[in-house]
Amino acid sequence: MVHIVIGKMNSGKTTRMKELYEKTHLGNGIVSKKYMIGSDVFGFNAYVLKDGTEFPYLLHEKQTQGFDEGVDFQGKIGPYLIYHAAEKRINSLYKHWIEEGVSPLYFDEVGKLELSHRGFSKQIQTALEAGIDVFLSVREDLVEKVLSHFAIKEYQIISG
Repeated sequence: MVHIVIGKMNSGKTTRMKELYEKTHLGNGIVSKKYMIGSDVFGFNAYVLKDGTEFPYLLHEKQTQGFDEGVDFQGKIGPYLIYHAAEKRINSLYKHWIEEGVSPLYFDEVGKLELSHRGFSKQIQTALEAGIDVFLSVREDLVEKVLSHFAIKEYQIISG
């Protein structure tokens, strides 16, 4: 079954995903943990639900001053640079969980990156094809595009 947590930007979708996981402690997944400097977003860490591991995932472009030029970024989504090592690690974790049959899987902030066949796109598609239950958090303005992109016909909507 596909469960879709919907809401506007900054409406609590990620918090809702964590709450859903914490109700059962079944499955695994990664959610985004926002880091702020004052009122500015510094970036996001990837947070693994089952064990609380976290690692840098996205860095706001305003925050790159003073960074080592050796840091490898894998493209950009909006004003955020994607750490290449983080993207590889995330995809590796999901690949392992899918191979192990972990269910349900939680995919946070599914959106423009996945609609362009990047981010979690391949792992979501693989999980769906394997019949694994998934939870996706999606901005409400992108729900129809995500449903179409992944050919999702049956789903449950959960408010963020």
